[in-house]
Amino acid sequence: MKMPCEKSAPLGSQEPFTPEAGASRLDPRLERVEWQRVLFAEQPRRWELMKLPVGRCSRTLHLRIHRNHGFESTASAMSPFLAWGNWRAEFIYSDYDDSLNFGAREPAEAEVIWLDYSRYISRISASEFAAWLRQRMLALRQLTDSPIVLVNWPEHPAYSHAVQQTLEEHPVSGLIVGSLDSIRAHLEARLLDARILPVSGTRLSDAASILIARELACRWIPAAIAPRLKAVALDLDDTLFAGVLGEDGPEGVILTPGHHSLQEYLLELRRGGFFLALVSRNNESDVQQLFSQRNDFPLRWEDFSARQIHWGSKAESLANVAQVLRIGMDAILYVDDNPGELASVARAHPGSRLAHAAGDALLTRRVLEYFPGMWARGDAGADVVRVQDLAANQERQEILSQAMSQADYFRSLRISLVFRVNHRAGLKRVHELSRKTNQFNLALKRFNEAEIERRLQFPDSRLITIQLTDRLSDSGVIGALFAREEAEAIVVEELCISCRALGRGLEDIMVAKALDAAWPKWPGKKLVFEQATGPRNEPARQWLCRIAGDGWDSTGNRIPVPPNFMDNRPEYALLDVRTERTDE
Repeated sequence: MKMPCEKSAPLGSQEPFTPEAGASRLDPRLERVEWQRVLFAEQPRRWELMKLPVGRCSRTLHLRIHRNHGFESTASAMSPFLAWGNWRAEFIYSDYDDSLNFGAREPAEAEVIWLDYSRYISRISASEFAAWLRQRMLALRQLTDSPIVLVNWPEHPAYSHAVQQTLEEHPVSGLIVGSLDSIRAHLEARLLDARILPVSGTRLSDAASILIARELACRWIPAAIAPRLKAVALDLDDTLFAGVLGEDGPEGVILTPGHHSLQEYLLELRRGGFFLALVSRNNESDVQQLFSQRNDFPLRWEDFSARQIHWGSKAESLANVAQVLRIGMDAILYVDDNPGELASVARAHPGSRLAHAAGDALLTRRVLEYFPGMWARGDAGADVVRVQDLAANQERQEILSQAMSQADYFRSLRISLVFRVNHRAGLKRVHELSRKTNQFNLALKRFNEAEIERRLQFPDSRLITIQLTDRLSDSGVIGALFAREEAEAIVVEELCISCRALGRGLEDIMVAKALDAAWPKWPGKKLVFEQATGPRNEPARQWLCRIAGDGWDSTGNRIPVPPNFMDNRPEYALLDVRTERTDE
């Protein structure tokens, strides 16, 4: 069966992806998998992009474009890239305005700054321009809590680098600065094309508009509005190498230059905080032998945080991977060369993310580089900590199983908890917790960075972060509690605790000590927790049910809790608990 986008002409030189009969008609994810060779070509071609059937998208994004030159050619190219992530866009355009005088406001999920810097260079130096542009970003931030994406114009490196440096040294909350250095280096003389200015309103060439559209739709906008993925689960045969291990043996499979590049990129992801998982129909002993013998493989056996190597269902294997990694299925990107396996996973796991391992492994690498949710701005330190922390979790479980009591468990781990009040330096991590945490996210409010920073300006609001360390690893900031003081009550508006911190019996003391840190002298008011029912936050709601006792109402949005809900169990004296006040 041919896919809809094959009706007029072939879409590329590579063999088409062919899912199980009828599968693509039932699941748009499988239909979109065939688009890979068009979307993620080294230089996508507009006529091929425009032939993709992008209509079946369930989510709409309102994107406001603040501009001084034409954006329409980039906007039209964004459509198929956005559809890859199941989005369609409605663009709200400003007038052409060099001054960035932000006008009337309409709701928008993201604000995009689209400036041609050449219009300023004869009037202002690079450093002055960067300072002015930052002030305009701060002015926009006062008007909206939506994320801001600045497309850093690539023509004049002195100006784009000054902007990048200024905004790194003096950040604006919720701002992503999109670098186009790689596009400038790739296109060189083809970056600009003044001939199309009268038609398009921009000096960018069509090739540049398409590549920028891909950056916006697949990297910067997803990073601004959606949680980052956490894991890549991979097939083995004809995915990480060319060949079949069971037939060709460890020395017979071929590590092509493309597969070598793919493995190197996966190793970069691992070092940057992504989990890697292996899901393969093979004998585990053969796979272990492969990684021990093939010294030319960049990836090693120990780089995979979870392994499911057997002859059972890959859909079940992926579910086991999610359980081992303690993450949701929708946080895993599954990569396989077999369309039938992708179709079976799609049927079993509606929220799963799928990618086809092409015969051209360099194409597969580009699919991973541009898959929505893979790219992240700035430091990925918290993600790296998560991968390291999981490796220590098995030892924690062994200690727990052998401990005679919870006191013995605490004594063995030497647990330390640090609470910080209104810690502005930790806003990015709190934002990640709010967006990514599912199992222990009590009210599911999903605050963005700008919303969090705005809350810190109110004297009655508190944000308490919780850092957890034990002798096995530093888990970093694993919890955040948002609260405010009202006339008659202290209201906990949101409580997020990372799933990797659960299971250690610390939830009660973390919440109680967070409230103590926020209000060292309890004001004698009621304590109320806000809560909502979500698809995966039952552990948080069960915890609230336990501490609320008679006050629990499964349908209520506000649940009263006794202020002294935590009994002073003696084992808590074994914990090192500290408060660092940053709000004074």
